[in-house]
Amino acid sequence: MAEIEQILIVRSYAEATILESHLQEAEIPYLLQAFNDPAFGSFWRRKDGWGLLLAPAEYRVRIEEICADLRGEGDSR
Repeated sequence: MAEIEQILIVRSYAEATILESHLQEAEIPYLLQAFNDPAFGSFWRRKDGWGLLLAPAEYRVRIEEICADLRGEGDSR
């Protein structure tokens, strides 16, 4: 079984939704984990992002490339 690790912090729900569609299209296995706590509902939010993207380590580079492209940080050749 592939080792699952934290790949990146997802900034917002919108970014998570778009990233999810790109990962599904690329057939990359992943897990999105939101930083919410049911005890606090929407009252409490973390300042460093919406959640985590977890995936097998072997997909790290490809996921980081996809995310950089979505965030406009990709290579602009």
